[in-house]
Amino acid sequence: MEKTKKGSFAIGYSYVLHSFLSFMFLAFVLVTISNLVFPDFIEKFASGEDDALWNTNTLSIANTVCAVFASVVGILIGQWVDKKGAKQVLIAGYFVGGAALLAFPLVPNFALFCVCLALIHTSMLAFAQMTAMSLLAHWFNKKKGLALGIAAVGIPAGNAFFLIVYGALSDNFGMTVALWFFGICMIIMGILSTFWVRNTPQELGLTPDNLPLPENVLTIEDRSYKFSEVMRTPKVWLLMITYGLLNCVVIACVAQIVSYVIEKGVPEGTATTVVSFGALGGIVGGFLISLLDQKLGTKKATVLYTAISVVVYIAMFFIPAGNTVLIIVLCLCAFALNGAPANLLASMIIALYGPESYNSISKIATPVSCIFRSCGFYVATLLMDVMGGSWSGVYLGLGILAAVCLVLICLCKNVPSKIRTKESVEDIFAQGETYFGFNARFQEDLGKIKELIYGRSVTGKYIDKKISEADIRDIVEAGTYVPSDINVLPWHFVAVSDEEILGNMNTMMKDDVYAFAAQIKERFPKHPEIMEDAETFAQSLKNTPLVVMAFTDYPVSGPDLAEEVKQIASAIQNMLLKAYDKGIGSYWLTSPIAAMLSPQLKARFSPEGNGEFICLVTFGYPDTENKIELVKKATVEYL
Repeated sequence: MEKTKKGSFAIGYSYVLHSFLSFMFLAFVLVTISNLVFPDFIEKFASGEDDALWNTNTLSIANTVCAVFASVVGILIGQWVDKKGAKQVLIAGYFVGGAALLAFPLVPNFALFCVCLALIHTSMLAFAQMTAMSLLAHWFNKKKGLALGIAAVGIPAGNAFFLIVYGALSDNFGMTVALWFFGICMIIMGILSTFWVRNTPQELGLTPDNLPLPENVLTIEDRSYKFSEVMRTPKVWLLMITYGLLNCVVIACVAQIVSYVIEKGVPEGTATTVVSFGALGGIVGGFLISLLDQKLGTKKATVLYTAISVVVYIAMFFIPAGNTVLIIVLCLCAFALNGAPANLLASMIIALYGPESYNSISKIATPVSCIFRSCGFYVATLLMDVMGGSWSGVYLGLGILAAVCLVLICLCKNVPSKIRTKESVEDIFAQGETYFGFNARFQEDLGKIKELIYGRSVTGKYIDKKISEADIRDIVEAGTYVPSDINVLPWHFVAVSDEEILGNMNTMMKDDVYAFAAQIKERFPKHPEIMEDAETFAQSLKNTPLVVMAFTDYPVSGPDLAEEVKQIASAIQNMLLKAYDKGIGSYWLTSPIAAMLSPQLKARFSPEGNGEFICLVTFGYPDTENKIELVKKATVEYL
């Protein structure tokens, strides 16, 4: 069973590839469009009636406005992710982005150009920024640094690959075909994601990193935070500003780097190629930064990353024109720094607040950070104007901004935190009724608690479907978390899912139960339901994929046995509730005791036959056609 479990987690690792591809398309929107697509539009419309609008400065401002608009919309997208998970949002993002790219080359004027550009930026936020990191945050915890870092390498990889692909398609077939190619690719990703993506490993009976869940998993009320709670937390604002500025710096760096390379004396015909090869350095750099995140922790990795950024950007200002080799080296370094802020922000949120809280914080932190990033297009142009029209001067300003980020990240305490202080309302159900409306998943969790208490029914018949090992361990371990007097923990559980052993148990017990039921029927002929109960017992053993037997962990009798039965019953109740939460039915049996099968079960399953048999519980996916509804018995007296 262990081999099957590890093999099945391959889908978790495949989401690193999915997020990698998403960030490649993000790079296309952020870099290829501003560096190559915009000049194609300028060439197309330069001789039109509104040709005054089609210039680098105007398009840079339009790009910034559209990106800021998309980032504001990203707050609503974040609410959608928090409510429904990443899958729906990223699929919608790919379809909208693909459709916008198909329409983009056909726009007849500047106004519709801006509409399409805004849709493209919004879709990018949906299929990459708001969802790719959310997906990995839920599938990886211990390995988050490496998973997030490898995915973010897709940004420099996209810079390196898509600049060349778009340039080749545009030169040979025109801008329309080039944009349609990328639009069709996005739509294909949306179709694939429909069948590929699962929001959490729990949907497939797995756990994050394919590891046992830690004991300090957050409780329901700690998982999600209100919009107002996040907005009034200083540390979250510090994170948003710090990583937002870093995003702004890297976008300002790459958004006009082709013009910078040309200004430094590299021939115009080879400038794009130089930048494309420079982007290859981002793949190596992004991977190295992810390793630093994994080994040193997110804060130390960010400090080191930011310090290197300061050195590289200032060096790009002072480098003499015509020194092609040094220009290429610094471009490699600049692109190596390109993809890091996206994964470092996500990694820091997980490190400080845990994966359970990621969506409720990211839904605000990521869009705000993206607003800063969106300003990178305009910051590059603004710095150029301030520096007297020099693209090289932009990098001196970027070095200063990076130094500010270095100070800010040093101020952020690297201590796991909680946003919410203790609520004045102690009743969690009452909290759920008034909780922040957008976060419906919190209320859904509360609804599950109510359903666990009030919605269960009893059936001893199951359909032919196995229970995953992860679910078996979750169910049984739920029973081991019941407190007992002076922490004695007087139980010994035996969980049987092996088909051969279950078959032997069925053969051993069925005949004895039928024989015992026949004897009882002879003594009580007016109770034919005795044989029906025996039939239900035999049927549950026949089809059940899991049997859990409870024994005491040492010989005990008299009053001590009664006390331990009480504690073991509490543990069994935990298992039943956990199973029901997973959609798994259960049937609690003490019939083996009445049928005098206890000695056989003790000899076979209790260590050295010492423990006392208490009960047997069968588990399986219930046959709902035979569901028996619970009927409340009003035997409670309130004094």
